[in-house]
Amino acid sequence: MKRHGWRNITPRPEHPKKADAQTIVASKNKISIQEDKKTL
Repeated sequence: MKRHGWRNITPRPEHPKKADAQTIVASKNKISIQEDKKTL
C-alpha cells in the first residue's frame, strides 16, 4: 500500500455534529477570525 501512496485512515472517535453548543460557538469564532485576517 505504501508503494502506491495509500495510507490507513482511521475513523474519528465522535461524529463532528455531536459537538456541544460551546464547541460549536468556539469553532465559529475561529472561522470568523480567520476570514477577517484574509480580508486584511
